[in-house]
Amino acid sequence: MMKRLFNIAFCLATLFIFAGCNKADTLQKDVKSVRQILESVARKSEDKALDETACFDDGIFRDNCKKLYGIDYSELADGGIMYVSDGGSADEISIIKMKENHERAVQVLEKRAEKRVRDFTGYKPDERAKIENAKIFGLNGFSVLIISDNADSLMKIIENEIS
Repeated sequence: MMKRLFNIAFCLATLFIFAGCNKADTLQKDVKSVRQILESVARKSEDKALDETACFDDGIFRDNCKKLYGIDYSELADGGIMYVSDGGSADEISIIKMKENHERAVQVLEKRAEKRVRDFTGYKPDERAKIENAKIFGLNGFSVLIISDNADSLMKIIENEIS
């Protein structure tokens, strides 16, 4: 009788253990928001010139999305920009995540970089080379533009946050 109770208890315990496991739980990884990624960049980066941030749920980002990227806010699932508040530098990090057509997002950021070249050509021509050497890439549904003298180190931080 004792052995039978032990077997029943063992079977029930096993059932509860396996019932708690879900394949989707083990495959799903935490996806960070653009705000979380940019906050991490601000903490980990030595580049303190990037001192202002506007993210997807901020009114300033929503109101300026078309101006910044040439796309409607409604096309994005997430996004944000980190920039130099005084405007004297072309440095920025833009990260966007489109609801659909993720390939188009990289093109959107390439056009953003081209616009920045035009903006700074007459204003501060010495910033032009930095913009022309911008890092633009897509990773796990996010598309990223980095304009900075420290673009390589910023890119590593962002890649670690996204992957």
